[in-house]
Amino acid sequence: MGKMMVSEITRLRLEEFHTWARKDNTHPNAGFEAMRNVRTLLRWGEEVEIVELPFKRFPKLAYILPETRRIEEDELKLLCAYAPQDLKDYILFGLFTGLRPYELRTLGQEHVHHTDDGTPYVFIEKDVKGAKMTRLPKPRSVPLCKEAEEIIERQIKSHPQSPFIFLHEDGTPYTRYTLRDRFRR
Repeated sequence: MGKMMVSEITRLRLEEFHTWARKDNTHPNAGFEAMRNVRTLLRWGEEVEIVELPFKRFPKLAYILPETRRIEEDELKLLCAYAPQDLKDYILFGLFTGLRPYELRTLGQEHVHHTDDGTPYVFIEKDVKGAKMTRLPKPRSVPLCKEAEEIIERQIKSHPQSPFIFLHEDGTPYTRYTLRDRFRR
């Protein structure tokens, strides 16, 4: 909001701030998040009796749902050409197996098994897609192709002490935020 005094904050200025926050940021919900932060600070100010602002006049904002965008084959080639090996392995393993992002981030060495004839597969015990719903988790197994098996072996060799297969550059497991930032870069 700049160097504005709280008494100078009006509905029009809040709407201008929302427009500015949306325009100057590539994230589609930047304006929504900025306004939520302003509202939180103003409510705190009201609780500690610093600010008197009627929140009934606070602008209502629509939250924009994030979009899942398909990348084309030429974009994938470009991404893999410039991505570091660990991120490239993460991307390709996800494409080969179809594992969900949460499953990829938390994939551990204990999830990799072999059948009696030596065929590798990944056994996922929890169904994270239904985590918000009330259905029971269903275990599932995902067979690994030769390329996916090579990626697993390469990742385990690069950090054998870690229980996780895919790690960030500093050796910590990926979070959704670090992955999002790396993809943007």
